[in-house]
Amino acid sequence: MVISAVVFSCKPKPPSPKDILFQDITKLQKDPDLIYSDTLFNSYHRYITLYPTDPKCAHYLLLSADIAGRRQRSNDASLLYEQYANTYKDSAEAGEALFLAASLKEKMNDHEESKRIFSQYLVFYPDGPRNAEIRQIIPFLGLTGEQLIEVFRIPEVPDSTKVKNFK
Repeated sequence: MVISAVVFSCKPKPPSPKDILFQDITKLQKDPDLIYSDTLFNSYHRYITLYPTDPKCAHYLLLSADIAGRRQRSNDASLLYEQYANTYKDSAEAGEALFLAASLKEKMNDHEESKRIFSQYLVFYPDGPRNAEIRQIIPFLGLTGEQLIEVFRIPEVPDSTKVKNFK
């Protein structure tokens, strides 16, 4: 009886559901055919949802935003980048994630959301590396091509002010 108790206690512990999901993600990441797949995207989201305090979640959130962007799901990508920036404000990538979220909204012609997110960047990162660029972008958000041409049109000099002859 004592021998069986020792043998039983030496059995390896089965992997936890968290470990199994992490192993599945690792396998998917190594497969070049699946690196940008919905399967990997969904696995990241399952992990983030089930284990929100795990340190890997930040990285998985960025990776899932990248997958969404590459799969032409710009709205999903923008929302995920913004979620990352709001959840991990102090991370080195947060400012760039917010910039990407706003840029994707602009590409989708959602000018109000783009302006809101760009403005949020300026508040969160007053010394951010993208501030000058954002300050140049914001006034032109939502303008049509014709409106932009008018903004940048160089006024013609009237004929009466032109020099006619230099003799």
